[in-house]
Amino acid sequence: MQKFSKLKNPYVVLLVLAFVIRFGAAFVMNRSLDADPDGYAALAENIRENGVFGEGETPTAFRPPLYPVLLRAVYALTPSSPDGNEPPPFYLLTQRSAAAFLHWVLGLLTVAVVYRLALILNFSRRWAFAAALLVAVDPILLAQSRVVMTETLAAFLAVLIVWTLTLAMMPREKNFWTFGAIGLLAGISTLCRPVFLVFGLLIFCGLLNYTRMRKLMIRYPLAFLLGFVIFPLLWGTRNQIRMGEFVVTTTHGGYTLFLANNDSLYRYNRDPGPFAGPWDPSEFKKEWNAILDEEIEEYGAEFGPSWELRQNDLAYDAAHTAMSRDTQRAIIASAVRFGNLWQFLPYRTDPNETSVHKACRWAVGLFYAAELPLGLLGLLYICAPLVSHARQRLLLSPYWSNWSWPVLLLIAVQIPHIVYWTNMRMRAPLMTIVPIFAVIGLRVLFVRKDDEPVSVGGPPTPLDDLADDKNRAAQKRA
Repeated sequence: MQKFSKLKNPYVVLLVLAFVIRFGAAFVMNRSLDADPDGYAALAENIRENGVFGEGETPTAFRPPLYPVLLRAVYALTPSSPDGNEPPPFYLLTQRSAAAFLHWVLGLLTVAVVYRLALILNFSRRWAFAAALLVAVDPILLAQSRVVMTETLAAFLAVLIVWTLTLAMMPREKNFWTFGAIGLLAGISTLCRPVFLVFGLLIFCGLLNYTRMRKLMIRYPLAFLLGFVIFPLLWGTRNQIRMGEFVVTTTHGGYTLFLANNDSLYRYNRDPGPFAGPWDPSEFKKEWNAILDEEIEEYGAEFGPSWELRQNDLAYDAAHTAMSRDTQRAIIASAVRFGNLWQFLPYRTDPNETSVHKACRWAVGLFYAAELPLGLLGLLYICAPLVSHARQRLLLSPYWSNWSWPVLLLIAVQIPHIVYWTNMRMRAPLMTIVPIFAVIGLRVLFVRKDDEPVSVGGPPTPLDDLADDKNRAAQKRA
């Protein structure tokens, strides 16, 4: 470690390592990118072919639009899908490699931002390197970079929001427009995953609270809020015009809630229990298809936007019925979902699992069995001023308030997954900040206090300067 600390630029070493690791994950043995489990590639291709976010000429709001739009952008480097037309004479990538390229770039940017965030949170370069390296090798992020799904983009957006907020609280030149721009970033992130809607609202509450505590003008929270609402309003307006209902998230929420709250899953949680392995949803799917068939038989269905909205309502109604009918089992299911979100060891999904695959699963389990407890220790250390009378004054420190953004991200991801469907991959956005807390936990355990102490609190920021100026002005008037 001492030799490492003498390196002049560990940032370059980090980027080289991340370049190689993420390149290997995205481009080597990446046939899984040919699959399209959630239909994002099909949406991107339909935007390309028909200019419609949907299927053919039929619009949809079943999936959030940001990731398919980015896929559409990288698909510009690929030939057209086979529809009888000749591909262009020159193209750079196949669709598989285009998706791999997008995930590779997002992965590199994620690692770079985590390093910069750790530095402005008062980490030394070697500890910032350690946190960012943990992100580079994180098993969930590596696995999801090989699937056409939103986790890679969501992880990048999550840490980017936290980093920009931390910067906005520190340099003197940041102003009203800076917080508005961060609001825009948080707002467009809601078009990646609805969980960012919760995160944005928590950020606004955090800014309001900080403004109240420091007796500052309310313009900063308002600037964030004004920027934050723009993209959800635009998406909701599009859905009102094209779908017939003002939907600011997706029409997938009802199905996700019903998937997490149904009689089949409730029974499984009792017997044989969640530790027996992954739940088989085949019985649930039969129940859901029966509900749809009954609806079609009784009322008919015009397949299109109206039927999509109706399915969402039916799923919400069925989920609410299941939860209200057996509140105790609904609470148990919420506790199981909490465990699923934070579990160490991935489930065995293949009964004919090879020894190599089993070894990989246990390696993932050991990785998280070490990282997550350290992350919890680091989180408790950072939150100590909340319960320590001797340190509560540090809560007014803007440096501590910078820790509030990753803490709020943890809360924002956890809140919807109390009731909505959850598994390990849902915590992908958190695996950019958990390593930062894990490094703090490591330092608390193993670093001597007189060597490199973990500090909470720091130098004053412009927001403190504004408060001090206001106080001095009040004293002069007195």
